[in-house]
Amino acid sequence: MKCKIDHGKDGLPKHLCRVCNPKLGNGWKGKTSPTTTAFFGSKRDFNQPKGMSDDEWTEIKRGREVAAQEKKVVRLERLKEIKANAPKRKSKREGLVSVIDIAKELGMVPREARAILRSVMAKPAGGWAFTPGASVNDVKSALRKGAGIKEPAPKVKPKKGKKS
Repeated sequence: MKCKIDHGKDGLPKHLCRVCNPKLGNGWKGKTSPTTTAFFGSKRDFNQPKGMSDDEWTEIKRGREVAAQEKKVVRLERLKEIKANAPKRKSKREGLVSVIDIAKELGMVPREARAILRSVMAKPAGGWAFTPGASVNDVKSALRKGAGIKEPAPKVKPKKGKKS
């Protein structure tokens, strides 16, 4: 398909259409196509007001960039101040023993330990963390039983007595 508009002596289009410039509109996003550059002359900033010199426009652009950078710095400083003054959150798991710690103690992979616990009990509301003491001992025994690990023998302290 040919364009029906006259292209003049130099062969460059006097208009921009997809017939004359097949890459225009899809392949030249953010860039100036060679035919557009040849047609308009040099690469010109289209935001520059007509009649304003390039030096004046460069100065205005530089001022805008500096103002934007200052605004960004002020915003970042304000965010740092807000974060520094924010109250520290207390962890819901503070003082609890996690399954990860128990699994490491037993020489297991935490993922496997959680799988065993899912078959034995429902997941607690606070996640897989338990209060130290009796509940941790129950979890350890359930994990040993599920993994086929033997219970450790209770430690027997030698009685202090007379030597013979």
